Amino acid sequence: MSEKPAGGRSIGEVLDLLKDPDFCADAHRTIMEAAEITARAANAKERQARLEQLGQPFFERWGVAPPTSGELLDSDPRRRCSDVIASGRWGVVPVFPWTANRQILSSLKTIRSVIRKQHRDALITRHAQLVIWLQILGFDRPAIARAVFQRRKGLRRPTKAEAIDRMPEDQEQQFYEHYRGLGLTPKQVEQKVYKKLRGSEAPASAAVRMTEQRYVERLERLNEHLATPVRSEPLSCMLTTLYRALLNENSIENNTAIRHHAIAVRDAFLAASRPPRARADCTDVAVQRQLLEALISDRWGIVLVFPWTTDPELRVSVTKLRTLMRERPQDGAGHADATRPAPFEPLSDALISLFRALSDQDDVVVRRYAAGAWATFLRPGA
Repeated sequence: MSEKPAGGRSIGEVLDLLKDPDFCADAHRTIMEAAEITARAANAKERQARLEQLGQPFFERWGVAPPTSGELLDSDPRRRCSDVIASGRWGVVPVFPWTANRQILSSLKTIRSVIRKQHRDALITRHAQLVIWLQILGFDRPAIARAVFQRRKGLRRPTKAEAIDRMPEDQEQQFYEHYRGLGLTPKQVEQKVYKKLRGSEAPASAAVRMTEQRYVERLERLNEHLATPVRSEPLSCMLTTLYRALLNENSIENNTAIRHHAIAVRDAFLAASRPPRARADCTDVAVQRQLLEALISDRWGIVLVFPWTTDPELRVSVTKLRTLMRERPQDGAGHADATRPAPFEPLSDALISLFRALSDQDDVVVRRYAAGAWATFLRPGA
């Protein structure tokens, strides 16, 4: 580590730079240019030379290297939704008036078996990104543990005396017997026991190291899934394919593909909306038309399942949809009208608008409605 990391700035002063609009704007520009250089450089030598040339003015102005991730500059909550959707690590549970709770639980079980639970996802990611950047700037792990994780204990390894005091005598004796059994000399046995008691590093340093390691492993998994999305169930799979098509550049060919993907999404929801007693193999045109008419007019909604979605949150979402479905008319008279009010539930409303747009012959119109639907899906709290 550098004797004076970050040009002599304290770790608190460095973290305060992330609150400076000028620093963030300059860093964001530098990160974008670095990404372009990385993508277009002819070879590693040219890439390294151009990146050093790019970073020098930034370092001269701010005295530190720019952050390694643009997320530290703009923690857009939509980003993590975008990543898991594009990688397929999410699920969709449609709730129709006839959907039983056991069906919902079965769908959730299927989705949970594919995607991993991961709570406090955004906070973990930000901590890991701060760890990587601050280590590059030369700060040691105890300093990072204090500043990022607010650690006040475990910043150093315990002394021999402290380690012995904390360890039960019978467990210490077990260590001695174990190493003697390996044929070590008394001195080697003592060294091994003390290392075992004290640990190889301070607990706070280990926490910093493991945070970085887990983050890198998660990025590797994410990149694998972005290359080949996972499939938790048909609805989210079709929506993921549509979303990935929308991320491509706007072109006539791509707009045509988006229409095809939107049709696949509609057909997947048609299959999911089929009442339990309806024939699964029924393909009659008139019946399909009736199913489509019901899909775009009935009271139904969507529950999204992400790795960080908790079971209580899912129960609240389902209860809210159930309440909307049986809501009485505004005048309070009679039974609830089966006709779908507008607006009803934003996620299903957005999809219904897209399904209706498929009757338009203009692919650009379909693309616009598809983009609008995804803007709704990526909205925080959706």
